[in-house]
Amino acid sequence: MNLPNYLKRSPKTGVFSFRLAVPEKLRPVIGKREVKQSLKTKDHRKAVVIAMRLHEEWKGRFVVAEQRLKDGSSESSGLTLYDDALAWLHSLDLENKPLRRGQVPEQEFHDRTDYADALIDEYQRKPDPLTSMKIAALQGSLKRPLPTVRDAVNLYLQEKNPPGKRTEAKAKQFDLHIRRNERYLLASLKRDKSLTEITRPDARQFRDYLKARKDSRDGTALKPESINRSLQAVVAVFNHAIREYQLDVKNPFSGLYVDDHEAKGEKRHSFTDEQLEAYLTAASETLNSEAKHCTILMAYTGARTDEIAGLEVQDVALNDDEEIPHIFIRPNQTRPKLKSPASKRVLPLIGPALASAREAIEEARKRNGGDGGLPDAPLFPRYGRPRGADALSAVQNKLIRKKLNITDPKITAYSTRHRMKDKLRNALIDSDLQDAIMAHERGQISDRYGNGYWPDVLSRALKKALGV
Repeated sequence: MNLPNYLKRSPKTGVFSFRLAVPEKLRPVIGKREVKQSLKTKDHRKAVVIAMRLHEEWKGRFVVAEQRLKDGSSESSGLTLYDDALAWLHSLDLENKPLRRGQVPEQEFHDRTDYADALIDEYQRKPDPLTSMKIAALQGSLKRPLPTVRDAVNLYLQEKNPPGKRTEAKAKQFDLHIRRNERYLLASLKRDKSLTEITRPDARQFRDYLKARKDSRDGTALKPESINRSLQAVVAVFNHAIREYQLDVKNPFSGLYVDDHEAKGEKRHSFTDEQLEAYLTAASETLNSEAKHCTILMAYTGARTDEIAGLEVQDVALNDDEEIPHIFIRPNQTRPKLKSPASKRVLPLIGPALASAREAIEEARKRNGGDGGLPDAPLFPRYGRPRGADALSAVQNKLIRKKLNITDPKITAYSTRHRMKDKLRNALIDSDLQDAIMAHERGQISDRYGNGYWPDVLSRALKKALGV
């Protein structure tokens, strides 16, 4: 039986060992060219199990190290250095134990002492934290340090953002958000403090640091909602670390926030009827075909930007004679995840939305060879991609600002969704029906039963609300 390339067997002793080359670009971070460790067994099955565990562990470390390089820093945390120094010591077939004469073999005592002296000389020429840890390991004084901010962030990302949990774009966005706030916190603390060192005054200092920061895009102060998102991210990282590292401390960031005097409902305004008419006219005249269709569908269904941008051909049902024409908002290959379970729904197509959907399907047929094939193809390939919804919003908001000259910052492309809610409310549509159309979760157990409202019921509600 062939052995995995990281599992080696000594031809002399028959003892298995684990060996794994460190990628060249990661060697400055990891601190070695190769991982070597005796498995201290001649049993093939046992060796394979141990080696596979070590392989997964080191591959995880490589991922973390690569992320540190992407972040522009090769600086390791104390806990990471400790793990690396301990693994290095084990690769020499040595244990982390007190180095005292009489308690270890005499030859081992001399070998470890001589090796430590050589590393001390090396450290004096070129100080390096990993070398310092190796010296302590050889001298038997290596102690596991307390986890730091970097350790907490690395652990959080490993467990909350593993490969496959999110789309590539969402995973990158999640990682960037957490790493950005890690940099902010380290800048506020001035160093990578251990979690048990960080106090409530440190937390308030971080909040003040965020309040003093300027938005890199326009130089204005960060908005309260942005600051609160950063604080919430740090709270989540610390809560996770406190639980997983079993620390007997309270989260110093808990309950910390910046007063946001603007209510959530006031963050955006609804379009007036006149504004919406001008918006849809301008979209039809100036936007590309896909953006035009997306804009009309959003206006007449109340759907979110990413829900429309992520539609596939198979999500549009236009069998007019058999059933109410509608679109399915559901996970698909183009948009694997929705905002919430309640977001999965059917939305009837009425008025201009039906005509626009027909045009979009016809355009898709032409793109797909004229036979209507490729049902899982994006209906709007320009926007059915990672960050495509952001691109769509940018095009729509540019139209609102530049073409329509609407300067109210609370009027955006998303205002079509707010307008839909207002229309449903003022048409006295039942609140359950409103929530079914808007995909607002009610949190009641009864909502989980059945398949929801029939398309014809939803269609009548939309027609009543919009006067179509």
